Amino acid sequence: MLSIKSNFALLLFILTSASNLSPSTTPALAHGARLERRTPPNTSGPYDPYFYTWWTDGNVDAVYSNGAGGQFLIQWKDNGLGGKLIGGKGFNPGTASRVIRYSGTYNPSASSEAFLAVRGWTRNPLVEYYIIDAYSPSIYPLTNTNVTQVGTVDCDDASYTIYQSQQVGQPSINGASTNFAQYWSVRAQSKTTGTISGAVSVACHANAWARAGMRLGNHDYQIVATEAVGGTGTTAIAIPYA
Repeated sequence: MLSIKSNFALLLFILTSASNLSPSTTPALAHGARLERRTPPNTSGPYDPYFYTWWTDGNVDAVYSNGAGGQFLIQWKDNGLGGKLIGGKGFNPGTASRVIRYSGTYNPSASSEAFLAVRGWTRNPLVEYYIIDAYSPSIYPLTNTNVTQVGTVDCDDASYTIYQSQQVGQPSINGASTNFAQYWSVRAQSKTTGTISGAVSVACHANAWARAGMRLGNHDYQIVATEAVGGTGTTAIAIPYA
């Protein structure tokens, strides 16, 4: 659970970063919630003791900012091109035994195809996985015909639907054109936008995937992330170290 001090710092972080700023505007800074810098697209690396990653396809006006400790902020605004972004903060390496807790705010517009999730990668086999807690009804695993529904699992007092898909010739942690599996656990009832919090027991999902023949490999990074296509929005999240 986040401490009172951490919650207060996150509140300052959110309040001093107005949600309707254009991404070209640097948010104001607050004591205890310092923004390091606006991180350019397509970067990742350590933010001791955390790890962050940030990517856009170049067709969206968006800003990612690292805050103190486990805090991060993402702001995006539709420029008419329907661009895609994904970014977040967490741990490297990940582990199937981690319980990831988060709290903050999540405010995508109704027109944004967006979700908030735990996202990670493994190697051998190469797998990208998502545990999605909040989402719009048009997100990829719910609408794409290349995604197969595998089953359901109850984790952390909620029911999740499990999906699997395959990507061919797509970017991954192994390079620009790779083949890999995607595993999805999507909460049956999306959490609401606005103030949000949760705990994700990764082992519960990993065990359910394994029972369905969906094996994870050696863990690379593991983060709390927002992914969005189009629309506008703001995500401001804090993650205690685990």
